[in-house]
Amino acid sequence: MLNSGVLGPKDLGAREIAEASATPDSISKIQKVLLSHDEEDYATTYAINVTAIVHMAAAFLELLDEGNKKKGFGKSDAPVVASSQIITVTSIASFNRVISAGLAYSSSKAAATHLGKMLSTLLAPFHIRSVSSH
Repeated sequence: MLNSGVLGPKDLGAREIAEASATPDSISKIQKVLLSHDEEDYATTYAINVTAIVHMAAAFLELLDEGNKKKGFGKSDAPVVASSQIITVTSIASFNRVISAGLAYSSSKAAATHLGKMLSTLLAPFHIRSVSSH
C-alpha cells in the first residue's frame, strides 16, 4: 500500500475566494496569492505526494513479480489472476473542484490517483494489479 502526503502551500480557500469575488480587485487578490508561493513549496509537495509513489512502487516490483511466480504464474495450467497488487491511497481532494486544502495538495493527489491507473496498465502484462483509493 502506497500512501504519502503533505499539504503544501495553502492557497485561498472557498470562503476567501467568495469574499474576493465580491470585490472589484478580486482577480488581483487571487493573482497575488497564487504568485506568493515559492516554486520549491510546490516541488516539495509533488515530490512527496507523487514522486515517492513511483519510487516505492518501483522498489517492490521484483518482489511482487516473484510472489506471482511462486503462486504458479508462468505455468500453462495456472489461472491468470493477479495476486500481487499495489494500492495507492490518495484523497477525495483529488476530485474536488472547490479548493479545500490548496492547489498543490489537490492537484498532487489527482496526479497520484492517475498514477495508480497508469501503473495498472503498465504492470498488467506481469499480472500485478494496481488500484487507487481515496
